Amino acid sequence: MTKFLQILLIINQLFPAVVGFIRQIEDAFPEQGQGAAKLEMLRKLLESAFQAIGDVSVTWAEIWPKLQVLISSIVGMFNAVGRFKTTPPAPPAVPADERH
Repeated sequence: MTKFLQILLIINQLFPAVVGFIRQIEDAFPEQGQGAAKLEMLRKLLESAFQAIGDVSVTWAEIWPKLQVLISSIVGMFNAVGRFKTTPPAPPAVPADERH
């Protein structure tokens, strides 16, 4: 099997778990502004599970960049549909001379 197909198969198999892990992490740590820490937690979780498999011919270094794209897409979709709480941007400040 080509490496591309192996990576595709692994991502397909991991998809439900990745979605579940993202939701669990977000539920456990709903604070905003912690995306990098949450991604790192998810990376460590997935990497330890991946290394436990041991019989795949794809390395973690090859699969992680693809998983990052998947994770970003999932989080973006959750944000777009309101699954995760996000703070709307603050309205621009009105200069004092324009206030009524």
